[in-house]
This record gives sequence, structure tokens and C-alpha cells, in this order.
Amino acid sequence: MSTDKEKRVRELAYKLWEADGFPEGRELDHWNKARDQIEREEFDGQAATEPSGGGRTQPDPPKEDSSR
Repeated sequence: MSTDKEKRVRELAYKLWEADGFPEGRELDHWNKARDQIEREEFDGQAATEPSGGGRTQPDPPKEDSSR
């Protein structure tokens, strides 16, 4: 995990732990929840920058033959 991503996970995990009332023994739960949320946000951000259709474009429609 990159240092920047790990920092974001750590900060979010702390916020989740804090919002949950500071329970003891649930560090891994909060860490995993934070990591999953950040990975989902990263995935959604990448999907938003890709063209629809997974990067594939549709072919141009056939042109009419003007010689007829």
C-alpha cells in the first residue's frame, strides 16, 4: 500500500473508530472498512475518467453509397 493511501486509510479508520464510540478490540474492523471505502472511491474515480464502454468506441455507421 502506498504511503499516501495508508495515511488516508489510517485517518479514516480513526474517524470511523471515533464515530463508533472508541470501542476497544475493533481496530481491524475499522481499518478494513476504511481501506474498502477508499479503494471503492479510487475505483469509482477511475471509472468516471474512462470513456463509457470500457474504453471501446462503437464503429461508425456504414456510409450510403452515392454512386447508385
